[in-house]
Amino acid sequence: HSTQSPPPSTTANTRNSNNTNLQMTDTSPELNILESFGFLVLAGTIISILTIIVFGFAVRQRNIFIAPRCTARPAETIHAPDSKHPAQQRGNPWLGWVTWTLSLSYDTMLGGIP
Repeated sequence: HSTQSPPPSTTANTRNSNNTNLQMTDTSPELNILESFGFLVLAGTIISILTIIVFGFAVRQRNIFIAPRCTARPAETIHAPDSKHPAQQRGNPWLGWVTWTLSLSYDTMLGGIP
């Protein structure tokens, strides 16, 4: 007996139907790209939220190693929740500094924060 292989047009079909280890996916490359992009956006969002939380705790604890210039200054320059001067009312340590920074006038930034 001589063994002959099936014609090339049916080789792919018999290989996929006979071999259970090879699984063909019905997803398109565009769907795989969108899925990967979604995972990247999700991972980036989680990392960003964790970073803001950790940064907020560092500000709240008045960690002087939060920035190089903070090591030579008092801890109250990092976060002073009981400040008497309105220009230093920074809000909460997590996101309050964002709105505080955006509310500063150009003259205040040039003249220095009291």
